[in-house]
Amino acid sequence: MVDSQNEMKRIQNEALQVHQKLDDQIAQLKREKEDSTDKIQRLLARKEELKDVVADLEGKLDELKSQNDAISSRWQDRTSLLDKLEKQVEQMRRGWEEEQQLLITERDDAKNRAVSLQAQMERMDAAFRKQMAATIEANDRAISAARLDAEMIRSSCESRVAEVEAEMRVVLVETEEARQAMESRLRKLSSVLCDPLSAEPSLPAERSTHHSHHHSHTCPHGTEWSATPPSPSLPPHSASIGLTASTRLGSSRLNSPPPLGHTCARMVHPLNSCERDMGSGCDAGIHRSPH
Repeated sequence: MVDSQNEMKRIQNEALQVHQKLDDQIAQLKREKEDSTDKIQRLLARKEELKDVVADLEGKLDELKSQNDAISSRWQDRTSLLDKLEKQVEQMRRGWEEEQQLLITERDDAKNRAVSLQAQMERMDAAFRKQMAATIEANDRAISAARLDAEMIRSSCESRVAEVEAEMRVVLVETEEARQAMESRLRKLSSVLCDPLSAEPSLPAERSTHHSHHHSHTCPHGTEWSATPPSPSLPPHSASIGLTASTRLGSSRLNSPPPLGHTCARMVHPLNSCERDMGSGCDAGIHRSPH
């Protein structure tokens, strides 16, 4: 009995321990269940959030797909445009190469023409220089001949001028001699004409009174008369060359003498026939040539 009681106590103790362990396990499982339930709630909430995020992402994905489609269409347009531009560039490049080749050909032709023209210009320049040298030589010969002719003409003119100057000197000497002879003749004539007037007898008182009112018969300069004959007439050729000779020499001046004039007063009414003869004689002496 005692052993059975001990066995019963031991079994009861073990049962209590097992029960206690099971209670602990149940409590732990409850706690774990509660934790799992919290986790599940959180996961469900996260799931809903993720659903919303997925919906948003799907909307964004749709937008991106539409944008991608638009970009693809634009890139296709750009690609087609680039293809067209590449074709145009290729055509332009071929055209530019053709034009460049044409320009190169024209340049070569122009160079060849320039070389030929340069050679032609050199030939023309040589011919022109040769012709110019011949022309200058001919001009020099003509100038030398003209200078010789001018020298001959100048020497002949100088000799002719010397002859004319000699002739003019002779003419001037003759003119001076004729002028001096005429002056001496006029002085003699004036002395002859004035002396009888001063020696006339006194007239009656009435006549002398009448003439004293109207005439003055006194010669203020006595018997001095200055008369110069006109210059002798020269031949036209001598006169024209004489001007040149007088200009070149300077010493042989041709002074044309002033016209003849009396230094005494003219009488208005001559008293007698002698005075009238004196006046006519003076006029005749003035206009008479020395030759």
